[in-house]
Amino acid sequence: MNGDSHDTRSVAEASDLFKTVLFQDWWNGVATNEGDSLRRLPLVDVRSADHHDAQRVVSNNGNDSACVSRDNDATNSNTANQCSSVVVHLPFETLLSGERSCELPPRHVEFAVLTDDHDVPRKNVEEFFGATVSKATQQSRKPWRVVQVLVANDDLWHFAEKCGIFEQGTQQHHGGLDNSKGSTKSSSFVPLPRLWQPDPLIQ
Repeated sequence: MNGDSHDTRSVAEASDLFKTVLFQDWWNGVATNEGDSLRRLPLVDVRSADHHDAQRVVSNNGNDSACVSRDNDATNSNTANQCSSVVVHLPFETLLSGERSCELPPRHVEFAVLTDDHDVPRKNVEEFFGATVSKATQQSRKPWRVVQVLVANDDLWHFAEKCGIFEQGTQQHHGGLDNSKGSTKSSSFVPLPRLWQPDPLIQ
């Protein structure tokens, strides 16, 4: 790609990438390589800081509350509802600039993206994460494995709230919803989740 022009041949077109899904689909998880269990993908929120501050999905510690399945009723027993939900906010502009792109998962790791068509259109998401040629070096590279794309809307926030992983405004759970008491936990310091793990030799 030269300048601002876009060469469609430099964007990955794999059929398993950039599938737009409902919140329930992300929540219920995807099949593991073994095929007999489900896992919930890490979620990268690429919306701007203003949109994120207004309404957001947050990480939890694995103690998920009852939620909805694809039929909008009760959680299916085969879902990943006992898994932790790793959600990280990486504003799209900080990825484009390279400021925080180092925080993205390794390129072989599958993850999901949360966006808003009025803030960061899906086309822009696909062009960035699916690029197979570096703008900076013009060298070939692997695209990121974005297999699910969630689009912010009222239904998404509704179901996220039912699952206990929704915040809005200045509200902060600091570790997630305490479902046993219906209250939020507090902490003087809560480390942010990360999308990658360091090599055990350097931990």
